[in-house]
Amino acid sequence: MQMLKTKGSRFELSSGTISVPAGSSAQLLFIYGDEEKESRIRLSAGSSLQIFSVFNSGSKIKNSFSLAENSKLEIHDIFYGNVKVENSIPLENENCSLNLLAKGAIYMNESSSYSAFACIGKNAPGANVNLEEHAYLAEKGAKASLLPGLEINNSNVNARHASSISEPNGEQIFYLMSRGLSEKEAKDEIISGFLSRELAKMKAIFGYEGL
Repeated sequence: MQMLKTKGSRFELSSGTISVPAGSSAQLLFIYGDEEKESRIRLSAGSSLQIFSVFNSGSKIKNSFSLAENSKLEIHDIFYGNVKVENSIPLENENCSLNLLAKGAIYMNESSSYSAFACIGKNAPGANVNLEEHAYLAEKGAKASLLPGLEINNSNVNARHASSISEPNGEQIFYLMSRGLSEKEAKDEIISGFLSRELAKMKAIFGYEGL
């Protein structure tokens, strides 16, 4: 695993637990390879965290989060190939904000599983939660399991989730091939566009260039 951070990010790392102090903010990027790992992320009162992750084939990752009152968490994930990612995000304090966007590209005979479960507790009024998971199956035999889950135990919240799995569009591929690209190059171009927004953020913030 490789970790990048922005200048000015305030956090503590101890025994696999990342903690953001009260009133502080941090921007972190994690790049995972063929590995199995469990992590804990704790946000103190009034803190904010933007966490970006790239899960390459072979990644098996479990993340658990804890949000104190008035904290804000943004998760931006990209996954490739054979991966398994599980996120557990209980919201048990007031005025917490969670926004998660995950996108994955899967090729022939590869299988990805990505899940994020957010449980909004009875003592968490004012919670604002958005979970989005999207996968692109680039070739035949590719599989994806997307599980954005919500449990809501308070009526004073704003919560939504969405997921989608898409496959190559014949017209798009034909058009790109008519412009001189091979079929593989055409598919790679479509995937690049599919992931472009998150990759652009990672490049702008951390100087990271994927694909």
